[in-house]
Amino acid sequence: MIKKQKLVVHSTEVGSWLSLINEAQTRQSTYLCEDVESYLVFLLMRFTSELDYISKAIGLEMMHLNGKPGAVVQEKLKSIGDTCLLYTGLFPEVANKRNVSKSYYVDLGKVAFNNLSNHAIEEMKEIFEALSYDFVSITGILQGMRNINGHEQSLSLQEAMTQDCANDNLIYCPAIPKGKIN
Repeated sequence: MIKKQKLVVHSTEVGSWLSLINEAQTRQSTYLCEDVESYLVFLLMRFTSELDYISKAIGLEMMHLNGKPGAVVQEKLKSIGDTCLLYTGLFPEVANKRNVSKSYYVDLGKVAFNNLSNHAIEEMKEIFEALSYDFVSITGILQGMRNINGHEQSLSLQEAMTQDCANDNLIYCPAIPKGKIN
């Protein structure tokens, strides 16, 4: 017998996304700080209205940042980091279609957010540092949102990265244990 799950729809787009994110966090016992959670909600809202994220060649964008004005670099780094979050969290099959390892987008996203934290205004530095540091946990939550209906991916992002990564110098942040929210 198939157990029906209740889908809660909120009166606002923010409430609906937040509900999905919270459900995924609860299922995985992984919790994000409020600022990162808010950032993720607004990223998902932007993504649903601007579908051009999927067609980007982000590695080339990163290479062409040298010599650009600071504001352009900040905008591009944010776009690259956001796109990498979406690819690894919602569309992990993109890596296979583009013949790159899954860790490619993880590493590129972490670097983009880390570099952005170095160029951001003071109020945003901590958020971008957290996005870089917690990148793997965030993508796990995004993947968890895909799996809320009970259909699990055949391979988790963490397992795929472990299999794909030959570079032992890569740092993967562990999920935040339940009750230890930063």
